[in-house]
Amino acid sequence: MKNNRGFTLVELAIVLMIIGAIIGGIIKGTELVTNAKIKRFYMEFQKIQTAILTYQNMYNHLPGDTDSDGYIDNDTACWDGLRNAKLFDISGTSGTEPDNMFEGKIFAGSHSIGASGSYFDNFLCFSDVPSKDVDKTSVDFGEVGIARAIDISFDDGVVNTGYIRSIRNSLFSNLQANEGTTVSNTGPSDRYLGDTMTVCVSLD
Repeated sequence: MKNNRGFTLVELAIVLMIIGAIIGGIIKGTELVTNAKIKRFYMEFQKIQTAILTYQNMYNHLPGDTDSDGYIDNDTACWDGLRNAKLFDISGTSGTEPDNMFEGKIFAGSHSIGASGSYFDNFLCFSDVPSKDVDKTSVDFGEVGIARAIDISFDDGVVNTGYIRSIRNSLFSNLQANEGTTVSNTGPSDRYLGDTMTVCVSLD
């Protein structure tokens, strides 16, 4: 005769505890990976910033500042200058931008960024940073995506203010290496959008 006895409440409680522990471990592991990516992003920015400032001290102008007015106006010339001066181990060949950790590119320039044309003198931009379209008040790293998590960690968490600002990845092609160009962030200007964003950090 078959034994059709079901699970006892104690057994069900143990199973639920195990499932909860597994889910909690996955969530915690995701958070640790996100935090590691955020720290790596900022370390990469700081290394390049140091290389650019060192170049400026050596040659009395910024790399990529072709008219010596204090602004980076030629993106690829900036990277080639750093390569030739051997100040930074930069991926890619001459005339190209280096890759970033998100499989996008790193661009250097001086432009107006954001819905209101907010201005940075000089900056670095990292394209293809993962992002999520969430409520602007959310600060949970598991919800906001890496682009805004970077902003929350090192600046004010707002897409178009502070020294870290972002635009939609699809608009970034209009911004590259055109000194003084204004690029609007279409859609809501006070929130990070889904898919990917280009995150720009001031060098000044």
